[in-house]
Amino acid sequence: MSIKENLQIYEQNAQNYAEAYRSLKSPDVLPYFTDRLAKVSKPESFMVLDLACGSGRDAAYMAEMGFTVIAVDGSKEMLSEAHRCHGHPSVEYMQDIGPEFNALIRRGQKFDVILISSFLFHLDKAERKQFYRTLSMLAAEDCYLHILLRYGPCRDDRVMFDVPVKELEDFAGQYGFKFSQNAPTKDKLNRSDVFWRAVDLNRGYIKGLIPKA
Repeated sequence: MSIKENLQIYEQNAQNYAEAYRSLKSPDVLPYFTDRLAKVSKPESFMVLDLACGSGRDAAYMAEMGFTVIAVDGSKEMLSEAHRCHGHPSVEYMQDIGPEFNALIRRGQKFDVILISSFLFHLDKAERKQFYRTLSMLAAEDCYLHILLRYGPCRDDRVMFDVPVKELEDFAGQYGFKFSQNAPTKDKLNRSDVFWRAVDLNRGYIKGLIPKA
């Protein structure tokens, strides 16, 4: 199945997916990430990228914390749900399709914080290799990346892949990031055969967010 076909499923079921995502709160789904952001003293000085933002739940949460957020998704209908339920003056929603994200790259922006919570596991190995190159072009010299990986079967027609953590460790080494992974967590939608793992990649130093080496 191509990325285009996967996106079509989101287009056709956007309201159902958005309602499911809105039933959960960002700190429950992203506890390590939100704890780190809460320690930042001047969030307004940070440029944050929410890549494959879906319903906009996490983008709006970060904006409420004071961050400036660009939230990108490939699905027009999911972005409509995001605008409808999670519009915020500090969030700019835009449509772009990975793994290349050409429109985003053309803007020439670099991001201090990048959240990838619901995307990487939709890409096959070749697509992930392209995406890592894209990611390297979006990350600022001092940057914190938080990536959420999903493991377990998918109960609908979407295609998902179990991403080897070693891939991200290799990416970190290639581009000068410090790699760490958090303990696996249970699925918040109570799917007993699904679990999640959060990976943090840090490069450089950001006061309150990335400690000095």
